Amino acid sequence: MESAEQPLFAHWAVSTACLEESISFYEKALCFRESRRMAFRGGAEVHVFMVNDASPVEIELVFDSERADAPANAGTDSHIAFRVADYPAVRQLHEEMGCIVSYDSPRPGLHFIADPNGSWIEILPAK
Repeated sequence: MESAEQPLFAHWAVSTACLEESISFYEKALCFRESRRMAFRGGAEVHVFMVNDASPVEIELVFDSERADAPANAGTDSHIAFRVADYPAVRQLHEEMGCIVSYDSPRPGLHFIADPNGSWIEILPAK
């Protein structure tokens, strides 16, 4: 594949059991903000897209009020990662929030947090 044809990261979709709780989490933990919102099936399904100025990553929170089961993507195998300039300050914030689920794993100097749905997010210091 030619370099001009290589895929670009578009977004990471996260199923959420509570849309407002997830929005609040991503705002506080990773400085994301809502950029747009789309509703389907008369508002039963809502997609909220979140962005921040420092990252090309877009997060799509998907809420379906008619879905009875827990979000299917929760867990440690699927995750996204973010590099942060002030790693100690971010780690402190996450400790205060109580959202850290794994320290220094798989190597020292990083940690994982979990969002309200149990999806893991890797936090790394800037290179």
